[in-house]
Amino acid sequence: METQPIIVPEYSGKPKFQQTALTENHWLTTARWAMFFAIYGFLTAGINVLLLFYFLYTIINVLVVSPYLSAMISTPVMFAIGFMMTLIAVSIVFLSLGSRHHLQFSRKIPHALRLRDQDLLTEAWKNMKGAWKMFGIYTLVMLVCNLFVLVLLDHTVRSNPYL
Repeated sequence: METQPIIVPEYSGKPKFQQTALTENHWLTTARWAMFFAIYGFLTAGINVLLLFYFLYTIINVLVVSPYLSAMISTPVMFAIGFMMTLIAVSIVFLSLGSRHHLQFSRKIPHALRLRDQDLLTEAWKNMKGAWKMFGIYTLVMLVCNLFVLVLLDHTVRSNPYL
């Protein structure tokens, strides 16, 4: 499917958008930054996977290996650890998906510019749009979770006579 250029009357029939060397340079710079953020996101997701395994290892040791410790740990503490593990798992998913979109964008832009392929260029920018959607949803999820933690802390502090 070939797209037609947008004709604007005041420009006497010239396309509204023109791909210049400066525009290509900016897109290639954006692609390099997208590659950087893709690598950073994958590394952060990997560190979160290690952190999640560390939490699992700690919980297994506390519950199975040391029954004395498991008797000392209260239900709110176990809930907090479980909640943290859930947040880490959500972070892994969103970081991986957003970084995947960044990686696809950074790979498609140079090819689209070299081949002058409008469809590939459009697909690359859809990947960038997908990355921003992922990180936007992730930000909203983390804000809601942080508000939940604040409410839970407030309730804990108000209900504890020793604090």
